[in-house]
Amino acid sequence: METHEMKRILLMGILALIFSVASVSADHVPSTPADGFEIQGHSRFFLYRDDLSTMVEYAGRFEDPGLGYRSLTLGGYYRLHKNVKAGAFYRLQSGAQHDDDWVTTNPGWEWTDTSERLEHVAMFDLTPRFLLDFLPGGNWVFAVKSRYEYNFFDGQQVLFVRPGLTWFWIVDRRPVMNVSAQYATYFSLNFGDKVWYRHGPYLNLLYHVLPWLQLDASVAYQAAYWSESADFRDSHPNESYANNVDRSWILDLGVIVTLRS
Repeated sequence: METHEMKRILLMGILALIFSVASVSADHVPSTPADGFEIQGHSRFFLYRDDLSTMVEYAGRFEDPGLGYRSLTLGGYYRLHKNVKAGAFYRLQSGAQHDDDWVTTNPGWEWTDTSERLEHVAMFDLTPRFLLDFLPGGNWVFAVKSRYEYNFFDGQQVLFVRPGLTWFWIVDRRPVMNVSAQYATYFSLNFGDKVWYRHGPYLNLLYHVLPWLQLDASVAYQAAYWSESADFRDSHPNESYANNVDRSWILDLGVIVTLRS
């Protein structure tokens, strides 16, 4: 065999080995594709009586071929002060994914199918609001929604903080539309490598169709960080993908019914 032919065969073998190693290396790390796009929907029912308001919410995320994440939330708010509301809620959810849902299938890796897994979540909410009547028009409100969440499935605790500024379009003392710019942040209290593991801005429009009926629409851009799963740490203790960022645009549409007794 000629020398140049042997060199060619040797080079092809080395390239094949490199590509094989790269393929195996990439296989165990969850992919972070270019900016994705998600569509979500929700319906909320509120019943107001004096300082107490009860709420029922159903929400879902649309995926191929049907609904992915979905949740049912029950609870209510109580007005502690004219500018402060406190809330307590219970949520039943399915389709949620957590860090440890990235598992090995020997061979290969994939996300656990959680579409039928039920999780129970307790939530406690505090929302102070401040009228900014010095701004043009005077119909501006600044609010900070803070919510503590405890997931009974895996014991994970989350602090959700969402400051936002809302302008109220009012005609003849009747609301027509609310326009809000907000920034949602999710803080891990006892899991993962990133304390600030999910965050992003969003714009919300709330249109008052009738005194008891509103249509809700928002667009958000969110960045999420995944920490290494238990399977990944066991198999690849010297590697990490905690700095990989999963970014996506989110369109959320909803209907809100508000009644008073």
